[in-house]
Amino acid sequence: MSLTHSWTDGPEPKARIVLVHGVADHLGRFDHVGAWFAARGYPVYGSDLPGHGIAPGPKGHVESFDVFLDSVEEALASVGKDLPTVLYGHSMGGLVATAYALSSRPAPDRMVLSAPGLAYGGPRWQRPVSKLLLRLLPALQLTNSVKGEELSSDPAVGEAYFDDPLVLRKVSIRTAASAFAVMDTCNAGLAQLDIPTFVYHGSDDVVVPPQGSAAFGALPTVTRKLWPGLRHEMHNEPNWEEVLDDVLQWLDAG
Repeated sequence: MSLTHSWTDGPEPKARIVLVHGVADHLGRFDHVGAWFAARGYPVYGSDLPGHGIAPGPKGHVESFDVFLDSVEEALASVGKDLPTVLYGHSMGGLVATAYALSSRPAPDRMVLSAPGLAYGGPRWQRPVSKLLLRLLPALQLTNSVKGEELSSDPAVGEAYFDDPLVLRKVSIRTAASAFAVMDTCNAGLAQLDIPTFVYHGSDDVVVPPQGSAAFGALPTVTRKLWPGLRHEMHNEPNWEEVLDDVLQWLDAG
């Protein structure tokens, strides 16, 4: 698989970042993030996850969560091994990155997790219903329940999100059920994580409640920061550069 997104305009690179977006999202919404890191010596690469954005396949549907891990493995292989690699996942992308790191696949050198999706703040009925309907109606679509004001305190972010034709309005029962199952697996095995990792989370995140990443903070290989007052997409908050600068300092210190 060829990489579909890259941000490389900057000085001599210190490491390469592979970026993984969240459910219903796509990498085009991370253009300012990719350009910001590239300008500081960390070029960014990635591809929209299967079933998302410009990736091929049925929109919002995958047969197995493993196809997301396949996508990450291919992206990491594509950027090469001549420099350190950083796997950077937001929301469900953080769940994908965590599941990848806990697998036996070739590991990145470091990880950054933004509001990693090891907990779910959406409608409570979706989890039991997706499990119940998985065998009967796996392709049935669940509505994307995120509200614009939950993403950022900047109203323009929510408006742009719902105006974006590449943002998914629905995801399938199988996709949702697979993600819920992997959440359980990752939470149960989190103590096995041995990759140096930086986790950051907004205290006012209702999409992925911040307590869902609290267990990371107890791990010896993890640095975790909770940002007071910030919502789910910290990279889209008014002080987003301050947030990313914190990540940059951790990367530079690595």
